Amino acid sequence: MIKRIILPALLLLLMTTNCKDLHVGTIIKDNGSIHRTYRIEKEWQSSRPINTETPIANRKTIRREIANSLLPLDTTWERQQSIDTTKHTTTISYTKQFENWQQIQKCYDTATYLFRPTNPKIEVTKSQRLIKTRFSYTEHFRPVFRGVDYKTFFTATEIQLIRNGEMDKSDSLELKFQKWVAYCIINEIAELATNASGTNPLIEIWKTKMFGKIEFAAQQGNPTKDNTLSMSPFENDYNDMNITDTEYLISSIENATNVNLSEKAKQTIQYTLNPKIELYISLLMSNITFSVKMPGEAVSSNADSIVGNIAYWKLDPFILGAPVTMEFTSEKKSPATAIALGAALLSALLGWSVWKKRKKTPPQK
Repeated sequence: MIKRIILPALLLLLMTTNCKDLHVGTIIKDNGSIHRTYRIEKEWQSSRPINTETPIANRKTIRREIANSLLPLDTTWERQQSIDTTKHTTTISYTKQFENWQQIQKCYDTATYLFRPTNPKIEVTKSQRLIKTRFSYTEHFRPVFRGVDYKTFFTATEIQLIRNGEMDKSDSLELKFQKWVAYCIINEIAELATNASGTNPLIEIWKTKMFGKIEFAAQQGNPTKDNTLSMSPFENDYNDMNITDTEYLISSIENATNVNLSEKAKQTIQYTLNPKIELYISLLMSNITFSVKMPGEAVSSNADSIVGNIAYWKLDPFILGAPVTMEFTSEKKSPATAIALGAALLSALLGWSVWKKRKKTPPQK
């Protein structure tokens, strides 16, 4: 998890007690309909007597789950819940049947949910290839923040370790990832401030100063590293830095640039940045995976793994500053098409045979 460079210690403590696993399951049918499931597993903290078979959630609980959902959710989804008293966990599943991918996209475009800042796009296509039907699935998410290119910030080995979930094995790599996320957030608000107030070279100076504060905070968090910035001007104020606080960031920009942003500009920045910060914190509290089951046999995919005709992905941690796309293609033999094609060929052969026979028969006098 991203730690004290970015978030206050109290918030980190709350996060560690509220982590959850979210699995998004998608089943694509031959006719183009889609069955989608959100399965959430988290710690069960209630001490009240419960029915482990079918625990009942009240309306207030369901409304809270919908309001805090990472992906589109409403009361038309079927809800089920189970509780494992041995593991002290509860699993909540929401399922819904969609007629086509366009209905899911409509939910993405119109609903209120935490992942909305990534502007999700989904598409499922179906095409005929001789005796086979090809199905193609694509789901795309924009980056949370407009940040530094991770491919130039990290080495190929570091990228692989981060994607494999092995970042916590190296304090230096974890700190480096924290720095990258912090740079992404600073880049985002600098861009927003520039768009809201017009081009101002002092914003770039402010951004450079903030990068210095982030670097100093990272060095203070790494006891094995020589803290060359210990006499830095950032030493007195880096402890007050909270780059998830939009008001703090706006005030910091105004102080550094001597420009008072208009109330409209401040509202625009807050309206854009606050949902992204909220999503960022939610992602820190969640382990998110996806699966897509397609008709027929797998042909190609960028999935982390494929089992039969099901592809699996872990949400790429670099979504904080880079786009994420999931792709999967499958093919299924079409018996009806094969029969129709066979009948057409047989008809053509019979026609050719009759024509050839007539051609060889001499005309009668």
